[in-house]
Amino acid sequence: MAAVRMADLPTTDTDVLVVGAGPTGLMAGLVLTRRGMPVVVVDQKAGPTRESRALAVQARTMEIYDQLGLADQVLPGAYPALRMQIGKDPPLGGGQHRQVAAGRNPVPGHSDLRTKRQ
Repeated sequence: MAAVRMADLPTTDTDVLVVGAGPTGLMAGLVLTRRGMPVVVVDQKAGPTRESRALAVQARTMEIYDQLGLADQVLPGAYPALRMQIGKDPPLGGGQHRQVAAGRNPVPGHSDLRTKRQ
């Protein structure tokens, strides 16, 4: 195999290079771009992953999506988690997922998006 010379490689000038196009890298690229910063996002994969890597989206993530104007695009495709069981002996009632799905967020400091929009 022949040695690769730096002069033979393509170059790109940018102020910020984000390595990794997962959720964190893409969000970093989006936020920086919206603030006028030139950004290049690179990843080892040739294209997007077809399946989701997330089991659920937390309330804080939805608040950030709302601030970025993305929540209205995400919510129509969402499936509310009415109950989640982790382990063999969960607490009675399956946690507080029914309250969240009904529009009541029991997490201190997190507001409900549906309430904010009304």
